[in-house]
Amino acid sequence: MTYTVALEALAGDATIWDETSTTLADASTEASGLTLTDDDLSFAGTESGVTSTYTQLQNRLVTLLADGGTQTGHVGDTLRYIKREYENNEAQAESRYRGQWAVK
Repeated sequence: MTYTVALEALAGDATIWDETSTTLADASTEASGLTLTDDDLSFAGTESGVTSTYTQLQNRLVTLLADGGTQTGHVGDTLRYIKREYENNEAQAESRYRGQWAVK
């Protein structure tokens, strides 16, 4: 793998992680709107505790999806940071060693 291909791969992977982040964040938003009330289940919801359990599970799912969106976004940011560092190091090395040897 060449240097240029490796940098392109880092950028491509960062984009994939960003897309994943967006998808998880969108899913969290959608899941937060999926409410279930006692009226949806008549008397059985209150008596059995189903609505309470559903709300707890829903809240947990919303939190996990939102956290997943945040963390996958961090992965994308980190990959872009690594790419910039490689590019900066390469530019500094080129500048530092410019003219110190002749290519034949």
